[in-house]
Amino acid sequence: MQCRTVRTRLNIYVNFCQSGLEKRYSPVSDELQKRLDYELGVIIKSMGFVDYFLIVWDFIHFAKNNGVMVWDVEVRQAVSLRTVLA
Repeated sequence: MQCRTVRTRLNIYVNFCQSGLEKRYSPVSDELQKRLDYELGVIIKSMGFVDYFLIVWDFIHFAKNNGVMVWDVEVRQAVSLRTVLA
């Protein structure tokens, strides 16, 4: 009998952010990890915006893969670390 891993929308988004952090900032400093953890804890988990960010990610992902110009993510870097990583 095999166990099935249950992936929630929150787990999916946290994994997107964590893998993005590791991809862009390898090795990941403690300061960056704490910042990401804080942003995910306050904005996503306590406020419940995970569905919104997954939908936005899906739109941007589709646009980039289909030659549609999207807003440069580097501009958003000052706003929030997690918006750049996802």
